[in-house]
Amino acid sequence: MDEHGLTPRQHYEIMCGEEALREVEAEQARIQQKWEERLRKEEAETAAFRLEFGFVEEPEYDSACGEHSD
Repeated sequence: MDEHGLTPRQHYEIMCGEEALREVEAEQARIQQKWEERLRKEEAETAAFRLEFGFVEEPEYDSACGEHSD
């Protein structure tokens, strides 16, 4: 046992778990970055479309109360 009362096997399992956690966090960061890039691209494409065709978005209409949600 080490100074924390862990056997070599327990220490190894903890180290493997920490490595797996770092890999999962890195993968989540990559996925988040790709999603943000895709969102920025879609927003740019939407803005270009609106500019090209003169599309003006109407304010949202709340049908429950019959008012605009401005």
